[in-house]
Amino acid sequence: MTATYVVFEGIDGSGKTSTAAALGEVLTRVFYTPIHLAEPSHSRFGVEARELMVSDRQRDIAREHSLFTADRVEHVTQKIAPLLDFVKRVDSFLVIQDRYYLSAPVYQAETRDQMRALLHEQQRLAPRPDRVFLLDVDAAVAAARIEARGGERCDDVGLLSERRERYRELAATSGEPVTIVDASKPLEVVVQSVWEQLRLPRLNLAPEERVRE
Repeated sequence: MTATYVVFEGIDGSGKTSTAAALGEVLTRVFYTPIHLAEPSHSRFGVEARELMVSDRQRDIAREHSLFTADRVEHVTQKIAPLLDFVKRVDSFLVIQDRYYLSAPVYQAETRDQMRALLHEQQRLAPRPDRVFLLDVDAAVAAARIEARGGERCDDVGLLSERRERYRELAATSGEPVTIVDASKPLEVVVQSVWEQLRLPRLNLAPEERVRE
């Protein structure tokens, strides 16, 4: 089955937003129409979650989880579910999303038991993606990228490293369709790897050529 719902996950600084945008450009060149989504969304819950992430207040994990989950429920109801219903009926459209529910056990759990519980909770709330690309990069590299782009540094290297290991553990144990991609390489190499693994037919080819591909 052709993937119609593609999600990018990874720690801050792994290149999710850049890779999603670059993949969209590749898809457009071969006559696909990418629909880009991101979480947190721009719902009232998502806006408050974004503000909470960059505030100087002491981290409130329970509040953070509440906001992200409420945002995800609204996002699924108002955008994701209707869009998936559409793209599954129209071959040339795909949904590409920057961050989704695997981020909940990575960022909002304090123990492995909580990670498992949060993952199961989120799986019940949200549709399963067709492919999840985990952009994997060393924590020191990610931290340097965050500084280079002038972003707020809320996470130290140790915390980034811990979250990286959580993502890698989930890739191996969650049962989700996760593919790990080496995101330390240049952007064009990362995008080429994702494109090759998606194995989508090129819509600008004649039908008989698509079959051969």
